[in-house]
Amino acid sequence: EDWHLVSAGHGFTDGPAASASGEVFFTDTISFHNNTQSNSIWRISPEGKLSVWTNSTSRISGQTFGASGQLYVTALSDSKILAYERAGKAAIIATELTGNDLVAAHNGNIYVTDLAATPGRVWLIKPGSEKQAVDTGIRSANGIALSPDQTLLYVAEYRSHWVYSYQI
Repeated sequence: EDWHLVSAGHGFTDGPAASASGEVFFTDTISFHNNTQSNSIWRISPEGKLSVWTNSTSRISGQTFGASGQLYVTALSDSKILAYERAGKAAIIATELTGNDLVAAHNGNIYVTDLAATPGRVWLIKPGSEKQAVDTGIRSANGIALSPDQTLLYVAEYRSHWVYSYQI
């Protein structure tokens, strides 16, 4: 099937994430019409219907779904990692972390890239535990992904051509 436009008129979209049921979520952090912060999380249904899922008080960048169906997001302006339930209610799972992108493993662990730290960092958040830095040497840690078998973590350094691979 050819590509088709689902939505237009956004100022700055970021953080696409797909749920297990086929929904696609993304953020729009700047209103296209008046160049102000928008902070909306949008939802595209499996049928292609677009709607605002929730309006946040934080500038949200990265998003990912966990095995339990929660939507994990990086709240940049608040330096927090949040977990949204299906109804749109958020809970704080980490603070003092200006995350950019994140990925959730099947075991509940969450890995987060941090561009605000100098140098950049990669964080691990285990369920019920404090966050811990697992790498502090990447200059510009940005994109992050797990291998299909979840034995490797990939982190892109966006100011270079490097992608780092970590054995978990």
